[in-house]
Amino acid sequence: MKCSPVFRTLCVWTLFWCCGVGAANTMFAQSTPFEKNGKKGLVRASDNAIIVQAKYDDIIVFSNAWLKVKDGGKFGILQPDGTESTPCKYDNIDLFSNGKYEVKLNNKIGILDNQGKEILAPKYDEILMGQDGRAQVKLNGKMGFIDEKGKELVAPKYDGVQMLKNGRVQVTEGGKTGYLDDKGNEIIPPKFDGAKFFTVGANGYAEVKNGTKMGLYTTTGKQLVPAEYESVKLSANERIEVKNSGKIGYYDMQGNLLIPCKYDAVLFALDGRAQVKSAGKFGAIAPQGAGKEYKEFLEPKYDDVKMMKVVAAATIAGKTSFWTASGVEYSAVEEPVNNLLRAKKGGKTGFLDMNGKEFIPAQYDSLQAFSEGLALAQTAGKWGFIGADGKEKVALKYDAAETMKGGIARVVSAGKWGLLNKDGAEIIAPKYDSLRTFTEALAGAKLADKWGVVAQDGKELVPPKYDMLDAFSEGFALVSLGGKFGFIDKAGLEIIAPQYDAAEAFKGGVAKVTLAGKTITIDTTGKEKK
Repeated sequence: MKCSPVFRTLCVWTLFWCCGVGAANTMFAQSTPFEKNGKKGLVRASDNAIIVQAKYDDIIVFSNAWLKVKDGGKFGILQPDGTESTPCKYDNIDLFSNGKYEVKLNNKIGILDNQGKEILAPKYDEILMGQDGRAQVKLNGKMGFIDEKGKELVAPKYDGVQMLKNGRVQVTEGGKTGYLDDKGNEIIPPKFDGAKFFTVGANGYAEVKNGTKMGLYTTTGKQLVPAEYESVKLSANERIEVKNSGKIGYYDMQGNLLIPCKYDAVLFALDGRAQVKSAGKFGAIAPQGAGKEYKEFLEPKYDDVKMMKVVAAATIAGKTSFWTASGVEYSAVEEPVNNLLRAKKGGKTGFLDMNGKEFIPAQYDSLQAFSEGLALAQTAGKWGFIGADGKEKVALKYDAAETMKGGIARVVSAGKWGLLNKDGAEIIAPKYDSLRTFTEALAGAKLADKWGVVAQDGKELVPPKYDMLDAFSEGFALVSLGGKFGFIDKAGLEIIAPQYDAAEAFKGGVAKVTLAGKTITIDTTGKEKK
């Protein structure tokens, strides 16, 4: 509250004469006012030395022993030793705040610093001290504010200005409220009924209101949501939920409308897609890029919609279909394996990538998961391989084939077995009647009812000549020829020629063999072990 100049002068004189504090007590207790030719001055009481020449119409004491003097109807300020700090040129001088002085000239108000120097020329109708050294100013019925040095931060253009403790300034214009920051920058325009400030983490926001409608601003002045909604609240995953007439919509944290208020419920998946509900039915929407409005890829007409990885499973009348965000329908979609999903459409199978795009079109009767960079595929009874680029690496020409494993895969063509390497090249052309699974990089190969041995690199170590060939175990394979049993090593050499009536595979470096009804145990050199 401002005090009148008369009241403040009376208070100062009372303080000076009754309390005798500071320099006032020291100087003026030893001084005496005097008049000469109708003018007033001051002399030192001890020796009548002139402190202030008798040239003023009046002398009034300010706090800290400074003097307010009047001459020719104008006021100025003297220091305690009588030195003039402010010439007599103002219509009035009054105490202001923090040691400063308020001056008036031609019905306009300005400010002097505590040394009597003009820091703000008289130009305002009114100046009221505010928070943090700032002051409200009024001119022609409009309000603004200045800083403690008299610099105009906001020109008088508002109906009302109120300093707040947090540094912000509340302004009113035409009955509406807005806010400025402590530098005078408009962060919320004066067009709202009110605003409520709050913080989330390190970020500040202001909820604005017009009638029953609400919006949202940042405390740096960016509008995130226009004041058009019945409710506005921050949601998870950097979104802002808005509601109108019971319908839900969303904005992003940059102020872009993502979803208009048209759904009863919205349930977001981790990848940004969302299940939506309207009139008791379910649909699905998907983002179209940063800051862009979501697109509905499933109309809300389903009994249920579940968000799976990459696709949405939509059920209506007990039948479930699977949809990508681009609106492509599939009859079945499996869980991802190696970041690919096997998907079926129209009885054919293909692969989707993790963005829901076709990596391999649904054009195969059978399509196995990728193994060692190749996927086994079949169409019209023929098998081949698809490469990691989604293109055919090996033409679909084989009657049967197996998944690539260990850099090789067995294939069958016209009843004959062969072998492919990981590059899709035939290292063994289909020529054998049978080709066993490779163990210890070797496999038995059958041709014309005889068995031989082939290596994993396609080399034939033993031509088909044995009646029987067992799998390799501990580096040896049991063979039979003419009803007799023996052993070959991994180089294809007969380390024990076929001579026994019966034999078992080596185990722990020994094998049981039978000859003439007698069973003995032998080592890998054929010697009997006792």
